[in-house]
Amino acid sequence: MSDEPTLTTDATLPGARIAQVREGAGLSVADLAAAIKVTTSVVKALEANDYDSLPGLPFVRGYLLNTQKALGLTDADVMDPFNRWRVASGNMQTVSVAEPGAMSAPLRQHPVRRYIKFAPYVIGLIVVLLIIRFDVVGTIADWLVPPPEVSESATRAVPPVEAEPDFEPLIVEPSLALPDVEVAPLPDDAINEASAQSVAVTAVEASAPVVSDDTDTPAVAAHNLVMRFSDDSWIEVREGGTLLMGALKTKGDAVEFAGDGPFDVLVGSVKATQLVFDGNVLDLTERASQNVARISLP
Repeated sequence: MSDEPTLTTDATLPGARIAQVREGAGLSVADLAAAIKVTTSVVKALEANDYDSLPGLPFVRGYLLNTQKALGLTDADVMDPFNRWRVASGNMQTVSVAEPGAMSAPLRQHPVRRYIKFAPYVIGLIVVLLIIRFDVVGTIADWLVPPPEVSESATRAVPPVEAEPDFEPLIVEPSLALPDVEVAPLPDDAINEASAQSVAVTAVEASAPVVSDDTDTPAVAAHNLVMRFSDDSWIEVREGGTLLMGALKTKGDAVEFAGDGPFDVLVGSVKATQLVFDGNVLDLTERASQNVARISLP
């Protein structure tokens, strides 16, 4: 027996076997093309062993593997003749996985599968970065957002206004000189009677009930709001949409407001602010977002 390799001819390539099994199964060329997801021209080239009209031998090998599976053929029917043809024709040598002791080429790992094991670490890192970002952005916003402008009339203390009298001052002009008139002295009886009448009038006035005038009593405010500060905190207080105060308060400050409400309160630092409304201390942390709270009272 000669040791020289024998070239495989077209008669031993799998094309004829593929056509035979396809026709025996009652499948058309279009049916097989749809099953392996290629065009009919590819199926015709495989059955004619016309590999030159196909994109390349790696593609041909893939087409043959899919055809083998679709028709239920074995390596001996399809892949073994193709591999022997490649060896004999000088193309890259491959061996059938069905041959005992043969080593198959290593499969390339998909790029996505290569990195998918790092997905939990990447997701955890993204969550941590988002948390840090929200804290940093909230802090920077507190630093960069300028306080709203407050009109000078709202913060300036109003001096008390003295009420002007509603009567004209009495101007006493020097009287004209009167002629000297000699007044006769009253008798003792008339003096005693006048003294008695004066005492009676004084007694009546003392016994009369005192009637108080409540028309000028100021109205009592419906609500009371007190704010105390243990550190720096910007606040805004509005009543019925009117700005009562907008200022930066420091440690030890305290402000108090009284009115009918409603009060809209903005607290820039919940941790440094205590709010007491109508004698009740409110928990600002339940209504705070990143140490800032907006509250409507009542």
